[in-house]
Amino acid sequence: MRYLSVCSGIEAATVAWHSHGFQPLAFSEIEKFPRQVLAHHYPDVPLHGDFTVLREQDWIGDADVLVGGTPCQAFSVAGLRNSLDDDRGNLTLEFVRLADAIDDLRPTGCGTIIVWENVPGVLSVKDNAFGCFLGALVGNDDPIVPTGGKWTSAGMVVGPKRSAAWRVLDAQFFGVAQRRRRVFVVASSRDGFDPAEVLFEREGLRRNTPPSREQGKEVAATVAARFGISRNNHEEVVAATIQSRMGLGGFDLETETAVMQCFDRQRSDEYGTDDVASTMKWGSNQWVNQGFAVVQPITQFGEIAGTLSARYDSSPCADRGQNMVVQPTMIHGTQDPIVSDVAFPQGRNSGQENVLVQPMAVTYSIMPMNWGKDYKAREVDVAQPVLAGGPSGGNQGGDYVMQTIAPTLTAANDPSRSPQSTEVTNQVAAVHAASMAVRRLTPRECERLQGFPDDYTAIPKAADGPRYKALGNSMAVPVMAWIGKRIAREIGQ
Repeated sequence: MRYLSVCSGIEAATVAWHSHGFQPLAFSEIEKFPRQVLAHHYPDVPLHGDFTVLREQDWIGDADVLVGGTPCQAFSVAGLRNSLDDDRGNLTLEFVRLADAIDDLRPTGCGTIIVWENVPGVLSVKDNAFGCFLGALVGNDDPIVPTGGKWTSAGMVVGPKRSAAWRVLDAQFFGVAQRRRRVFVVASSRDGFDPAEVLFEREGLRRNTPPSREQGKEVAATVAARFGISRNNHEEVVAATIQSRMGLGGFDLETETAVMQCFDRQRSDEYGTDDVASTMKWGSNQWVNQGFAVVQPITQFGEIAGTLSARYDSSPCADRGQNMVVQPTMIHGTQDPIVSDVAFPQGRNSGQENVLVQPMAVTYSIMPMNWGKDYKAREVDVAQPVLAGGPSGGNQGGDYVMQTIAPTLTAANDPSRSPQSTEVTNQVAAVHAASMAVRRLTPRECERLQGFPDDYTAIPKAADGPRYKALGNSMAVPVMAWIGKRIAREIGQ
């Protein structure tokens, strides 16, 4: 399959269709930067300018597919919407004239396959531009008027020249992280080619009715009843109850399902036959008569493990629970455990040994001094919150005010509570609000949003501005890949 791409842009069609074996016959683009991108990536493909002058050339008859997205500015809700009165909007009709010129050069019954793309705004302009485009495409003498006065998001029309189908597709459902709704039209006069098979998806297979969506009301039957197998001269309509037994003896495997019974170890040499296993109990012995025992927690007090306490002494404390923290050790390179009050930054013996600091019995809170230039460690019972303020004593050795509850950080811009202020009150501590803004997407991120390879538009000496514009005007690659795959399937390629 060879295709002619007009209004090519940076060629989403070529990026999408090369894996399906489609080959570009030629490109047509007038914008400077997209032409540079095409020349960089596809130097062997002929690159033309204005596509309206191609109708007079015979080589266009070799195009099995004509693909293009004519300028959308004349139809977009973001523009003036002058539609066909705009020269850019009138290029939709020039696109039809080019398709007619290609079919005039091709054998009968082997017309080119047309793929056209534009914004959904083309469906709602006041002059019925989409009806004019469809009417000209299928060979009607007059524009097609939609039923009910408004164009739907999908449909099909058959005319004297071609059949055409259209559908609004959203790129977010094709694997890219953006909502990008576009109208796609597929049309052709090719024998055996159905545009609807390309754009529309069936609920079921051909000649197969879709499954019923109604809720069932009958009781599920047994496997035997489903296949008409009877027992005792009757059919079992209701499935038998699942039963719990030790063995399989006495089961009717056609109507009953065997389930392994839960066993209960009552004593070291006896298994119970109850249907429900006993509750697991804590105990100091391996087996207890209440049921299967759980390993006893490492504690000497009661059945509930005491709260973990970070204390260095090993004696138990009734009000705080048993100490459960073990003094940490680590085996280093020489296989000798080391416990020390001082951590070695790089280990001893040239870093071949590691050491852990053993737990300390006191808590230290780092307190600023010398107006924030130095810090000292104070032994306290409760770690103090960090406060942004001056010392209460006013001298260089004064301590900062301690509070048992850290104040909530509040985004504010209050000069009276600047870090240099010596005022310390019970008010909520303030922090300076930082200015924030949503950053602009990078060109590489825009390439990913459209499905292009990274740095596809990063050709030598490329500025960001033209890259943004070219990517914004492009088609989404995954959507074009989906359409190309279905075209290939429809023509049996």
